[in-house]
Amino acid sequence: MMQQQLLCRIPRGVIAGVVTLALVTGCGRENQTVTNNTPTPSPVQQEQQQTAQVYLVEAQDNKIQLVGRPVASTKTTNQNPKESLEEAFNRLLSGSTGADAGVSSSIPQGTKLRSLAVKNDTVSVDLSKEFTSGGGTASMQSRLGQVIYTATSLNPKAKVYISVEGKPLTELGGEGLTIDQPMTRQSFDADFQL
Repeated sequence: MMQQQLLCRIPRGVIAGVVTLALVTGCGRENQTVTNNTPTPSPVQQEQQQTAQVYLVEAQDNKIQLVGRPVASTKTTNQNPKESLEEAFNRLLSGSTGADAGVSSSIPQGTKLRSLAVKNDTVSVDLSKEFTSGGGTASMQSRLGQVIYTATSLNPKAKVYISVEGKPLTELGGEGLTIDQPMTRQSFDADFQL
């Protein structure tokens, strides 16, 4: 009988000790908080840190394709999307393709960026009248693609409105490429084959 009591007391003692230990250590942690010191960038910061791209034309295997090139910012501080895209368009329209061999632009020389606006998922681009001059169907389609893809380089799902001299672009070139606005990358790819 004494053995039976001894066996019953040991587990109760062990249980009491474990419970006491759990209560003591649990109470000590109750007032502690764990903090994460790694800053999480806000969506605005992430958007500002993206790099805009200039889209140029490259001929490969008898096909024309658009090729993106990142635009190295000339500013040392983070830019907002409008500033990044303006810098990309100024580079695109300058005709300077840098050291990229085999790529070029279908956009006529002298084309200027008159204005650019970014609002939510929409980019509005106003170009000078030179944009509509010269070239055949392939040139017209590729220059349109260059504008749409450059305008959407920060947000590939953005809608693009293109105007020339302040008027919405509805037709491009002598062959009359019909332009439905707004345009997206998806609608451009569906409507025009490069």
